[in-house]
Amino acid sequence: MNKEKSCESLDDAPLNYEELTLTKLYFSFSGRIGRLNFILGMITLLAFIILLLFSAAVLKLAENDFVYFLSMFYIPLIWCSLSLQAKRWHDRNKSAWWIVINFIPLGAVWAFIETCILAGTSGSNKYGVLSK
Repeated sequence: MNKEKSCESLDDAPLNYEELTLTKLYFSFSGRIGRLNFILGMITLLAFIILLLFSAAVLKLAENDFVYFLSMFYIPLIWCSLSLQAKRWHDRNKSAWWIVINFIPLGAVWAFIETCILAGTSGSNKYGVLSK
């Protein structure tokens, strides 16, 4: 189900893009997303983590229960974060393996610059068309 639409750019040349759903945004590792979708997606994940911590505090969970409560969400949150990063690296026309650079101390700074500051590939690249 590759829904492609066409919109007019400033040059009057058609620009193809793929429709982005929440499921594709957070759970699929294929395709591309721009900076805005990436940053909003990461802010949403951060807000969800803060909500979980707040909920655990309101429930006054014991330490063991607190760990169990948060661990239920750990793997899905990691999956969503990796999915967002993979699609953003794809927009930069790079492999998702570039996510590994986050584990190198100064590499995380470069990853931030690549994913949050630098623009993605204009038009299509080997990872597909841009999702909107």
